Amino acid sequence: MRYRRLRFGSPDGVRVDDAAPDYVPTPNLRRMPHKDAAMTDPRGVRVAVPLGRPGAVGDVSGCVVFLASALSAYLTGTTLHPDGGTGASAGWFNWPETGWANYAPMRYPAADTEDQ
Repeated sequence: MRYRRLRFGSPDGVRVDDAAPDYVPTPNLRRMPHKDAAMTDPRGVRVAVPLGRPGAVGDVSGCVVFLASALSAYLTGTTLHPDGGTGASAGWFNWPETGWANYAPMRYPAADTEDQ
């Protein structure tokens, strides 16, 4: 982003910004196989996404409309992250039994253990 701002931005008012969404279930994305439970299971979304729901196309388009509007006239070289808070939670999960923690409760097996 910084390179694009320096390369294409100008004192003439050209601004270079973008939106980098997290998981937004679009028709094409729904057809893809996922290993991550948060992508397919509403319970996983509630655990992994602080706002408790997957993103919607309108969440992303709202950011783009904002960036294209006069409300963002003093922004350039900026990336907006419509991600429901996943960037802010950074590896912390809202477990139903214990609340926010950066580890799985004891009843959940570690991801790298194999059934024996």
